[in-house]
Amino acid sequence: MKKLLGSDLDFTPVDPQYFKVLRLNALLISAFLVLPPLIVAIIFGRDGFPGAIWWILFAVLLIISGITFVFAKRRAKAIGYLQCEDELLIRRGIMFHKLTVIPYGRMQQVNVEAGPFLNRYGLAKVSLITASAESAGSIPGISRTEAERLRTVLTALGNARMEGL
Repeated sequence: MKKLLGSDLDFTPVDPQYFKVLRLNALLISAFLVLPPLIVAIIFGRDGFPGAIWWILFAVLLIISGITFVFAKRRAKAIGYLQCEDELLIRRGIMFHKLTVIPYGRMQQVNVEAGPFLNRYGLAKVSLITASAESAGSIPGISRTEAERLRTVLTALGNARMEGL
């Protein structure tokens, strides 16, 4: 088995409750994707070939939605962050791994956001805006207290590192 990017580092995982937010998102998106083909399939399903296409589309979308729902916990476990001396590392991805390195001196803004699903579980998302759009990142699904702590620390580190530029 191949090693994950940065697997030798000790990343801080997101809150264990975050997978529930991912599942709620999957259910909401599934409802909008799966229900229209189901309704059309019920209406036109008796007409032979054209109706069968809608039933097949409904089945395919239902399977994809189910897979998304089932893998939500694994997707949440694949997200982590690590505060190093000079940069913040953010890791994510199950099949396609991504490791983002954000130097503290490049941070321009740190936002803490929480929508209705994150609020329900007492979580927040920290978004990092940098001088380069390609090095921006976000840490979803962390507790609000940890998000506020990160915002304070990262803002202070960003200001301290920018003074030397």
